[in-house]
Amino acid sequence: MKLLCLLTLLTVCLPTFAQKEEGPVRRCRVIFIERPRDAPDKAYLFDGIKSHAISLSSMNLSETITLSPGSTTIGISAEVVQDPELFPPTAPSAKIPTNTKEFYLILLSDPNNKHFPVKCMAMGSGGEMVNLGETLWVNLSRNVISGKIANKEITVNPGKSLVGKAPLNKPGYYKVEFDYQQLGKKEFQPIMRKTWWFDPQSKYLGFILNKGDRLPKIYTFRDRPPLKPIKEEKNE
Repeated sequence: MKLLCLLTLLTVCLPTFAQKEEGPVRRCRVIFIERPRDAPDKAYLFDGIKSHAISLSSMNLSETITLSPGSTTIGISAEVVQDPELFPPTAPSAKIPTNTKEFYLILLSDPNNKHFPVKCMAMGSGGEMVNLGETLWVNLSRNVISGKIANKEITVNPGKSLVGKAPLNKPGYYKVEFDYQQLGKKEFQPIMRKTWWFDPQSKYLGFILNKGDRLPKIYTFRDRPPLKPIKEEKNE
């Protein structure tokens, strides 16, 4: 298993869109984890130059969004924005991780944001570090998580992420068991006991998070087909 740093860049009060129409091209896909029933089902992703319409589903990744060249900050708004000076200062936004060209934009419910009820988190997609069949596990909870996935075991600390190996060598069902460690205690308590289906031609995303005082919840998404690497253009 490969350990990764969890890049969490949450909403800031005053987003700064300083990019120009030059620089690297970046792409992302949007995920709305545990979307409330009364949450908006669409929004606009502003990349500093133009707005991109996005569908906010809690079940699937969005379509791939190609950002304007040089984009370093992104924001979510309820309406189309074409001028960075007009982007609402209280709207949710996030900085794109340095040297990241492909990333996931993770949305979490935030009813306190009156402009648009979400928080943003931009996280590198793992790129070549996550192979087909593997899962990028991200622990956004306050608990240590222990899991048994088929015959493989993982432990993900709070605020950390890791890449879990493929559970099988071919398509099929496999068993999963997840436990969490209560704060200040040594023993682990069960969260989930299930059977999942495995597709070796997909990459997977697994998120663990708390909501209030409830047990940690686990959400999984299939990234199929995964993003193809951006090809660098060579100057002749």
